[in-house]
Parts: sequence; C-alpha cells; structure tokens
Amino acid sequence: MANSVYMGMSAALAAQRRLEVASNNVANVNTAGFRQQHVVFQDFLVQTLDGTPSQKGFTALTETVVDRSAGPMEQTGNPLDVAIRDDGYFVVEGPGGPLLSRAGSFQVTTDGQLVDASGYSVLSGNPDDGFSPVQTRPDAGPVRVTADGTVEQGGTPLAVLAVVTVDDSKVTPAGGAHLQAPVEAMTATRADLAPGYLEGSNVNVVRGMVDLIEINRDYQTASKLMSESRKLDEAVIKR
Repeated sequence: MANSVYMGMSAALAAQRRLEVASNNVANVNTAGFRQQHVVFQDFLVQTLDGTPSQKGFTALTETVVDRSAGPMEQTGNPLDVAIRDDGYFVVEGPGGPLLSRAGSFQVTTDGQLVDASGYSVLSGNPDDGFSPVQTRPDAGPVRVTADGTVEQGGTPLAVLAVVTVDDSKVTPAGGAHLQAPVEAMTATRADLAPGYLEGSNVNVVRGMVDLIEINRDYQTASKLMSESRKLDEAVIKR
C-alpha cells in the first residue's frame, strides 16, 4: 500500500505547485506586460510487485514555461508608454543583471534616468557590445519614445532602447512582469513599437479561476488517496 501513499503524495505536491503558479497568474491579471506561466509535469510508470502491468504512478515537475501569446494593446496616450508590436523584450537592469520585460511603462527619475514601473533602469545597447542605462537631461524638456525605440528629449535623440529576442527554452520567470535569460541567449532585433500604448497581461481571468477550482479538486482527490491508503495499511498491520 506504500506505493499508493507515495502516488498520492506526488500528485498532491504537483497540485500544490500548479496552484502556486495559477494563483500568481490570476494575481497579475492587471500587471502590464505580464505573461502567464504553466507548469509541465511527467508521469512515471511503475511495475507492481505481483507482476501486473505497469500503471501510471508518480508525478514529477519537469519545468515552468512562459506563455508567449501577446496581451491586449491598451492606449494610454503617455509619451513614455510603449508596447512591442511583435516578438521581443525590453531589457532592464535588475538586482542581479539584465532582465527581460514586455512592460513598457517607463518614467524619468529626478536625476534623469529612464526606469520601468519597478524602478529598474531601462537599457540601451545590445547583447554583443553591452548594455547601458538610458540617461536623459534633467529639466531639459519632455522625453518621448518613438516607434523605432529612439529616446528623444526636446527633439534630440539620446539613445535607442535595447530590444531583444530570446530562445523560449532559455526564458524563466523572474517575478512580476520580468523574465530572465542568459545574455548569451539574447539576440538584438529591430524595435517596432507602439508609442502611447501598453501591452496588458495575457491572463484570461475566467480561465484562471476555472483552473484554480480544478486544481483544488485534484489536490483534494490526492489527499483522499493518501488518507485511504494509510487506513488500509493500518488495517493490514492490525490483522
């Protein structure tokens, strides 16, 4: 009966991880540029001791993948809001190095740095030659971002935003709307932006709530399997 307990335990752990990811997706339904994530599991077949055919048994997490489908375009009219029209990511300077983002909600700090909604410096440059923060001139006039990624202030070009593509298999979540990937997996691409727009989250809130209900049911089923297996074990021992 021990195998049944372990099978139930692996299923419960899988449901718990699915619940964490699904809950995070729903929590970010209003986060600009957020791309929902999905967990991928693999079921392992085990051979029973009495020689009966192999049966589906243990479940193990293999990876967490990012859904690349684009979110809806939302017009804001803000000259520092930009959305990427096709594939690609902006690059910002996170605490541990460059991070990727589809969230083009930018602002200028009092010292003139262009930053995203999390306060991370927005970068120009490319993966081959290196990235550098976009710096504007304080009190030198309004700043805007053009369709080709050029950052202008008072009509003068200052920098061009770094926009990169990345092999999907190298992309992992980094919290909120940010993703991460090795710099060597990034490739510079031509920016095709929509100024005055933001890309919304690609989470479908109705689908997300349905997922949460289904996952909770799966967890309850797995917990019941473990409970019933323990009862059977106890009954066998008492004989």
